[in-house]
Amino acid sequence: MNAVLNAGFMRDLERLYRSPSIELQFLNRNWPRVHKLVRKEQQRLLNLIPKDDPLRQGLNLLDPFRLSTNENLHTLALAYLFDPQRPHGFGKTPLRYFLQNIGKSKTAAGVKAQSLLGFLRKPDSRVLAIPERRHVTATNSRRKSPRTDLWVEVHSGSSKRLLLIENKIGSKESDQQLTDYEVIADDWCRKNSAIKPLLIFLTPEGQEPDSSQSGRWVPVAYSQIASCLRKVWQVHKHAQGGQWLRLYVATLANGVLGLTITRVDQLDIQELRDYLGESGQ
Repeated sequence: MNAVLNAGFMRDLERLYRSPSIELQFLNRNWPRVHKLVRKEQQRLLNLIPKDDPLRQGLNLLDPFRLSTNENLHTLALAYLFDPQRPHGFGKTPLRYFLQNIGKSKTAAGVKAQSLLGFLRKPDSRVLAIPERRHVTATNSRRKSPRTDLWVEVHSGSSKRLLLIENKIGSKESDQQLTDYEVIADDWCRKNSAIKPLLIFLTPEGQEPDSSQSGRWVPVAYSQIASCLRKVWQVHKHAQGGQWLRLYVATLANGVLGLTITRVDQLDIQELRDYLGESGQ
């Protein structure tokens, strides 16, 4: 099969070389100008990165252990950051910036994120972030114990809200995995008289999930997480967890996204824009 595809590719390439299309001729004429504009944009973005930025760190938190793409460790890190009671000194800022990012979208998910953000901003709001939470469920045929990656409850008085994050870096979804989580989350919301939960599907590329057809899961890319946490670090550089967060943001940028600035001509413009929070502006 590969031999056939390769042979076909070579024939197409040879045909293209012998009779170039109008589009390729146009590209050939304009490529020097396009290349100049690309290099100019790469340099512009590079100039926006200060000397102490995590991207210029040169090392990150998890690379020495070869664990930069370990899903469980990133889930634990996000649970730590989203919990205002932990000793990092960031308060509710990480969760607030994350919800603000989701809330930019002019969609139902964006509206839901804005609602949850307003709830979080209440003076008496409390956050409970639980990583790797086990849930016992029963069906007619068997008993299951699914485990949600990051379960975040926000309480205010007697009212509650729920944010659920499914984290995927290297692993695949199992059959009906997200559908099972929807049932668990909806059941919790019903028992607690809460509105529908905000469901996040987190991956390096921000891809759509396969194991749910409900359209309720919001695809989020790790570049969005890195951008949000970079802003947290910029505001709280001198907090107790400031240096730790700088190393963790470097882990997201270098280890998960593969973003590097060692050579200007190899900068990925879109990834750098995402990291700097310029996307959608």
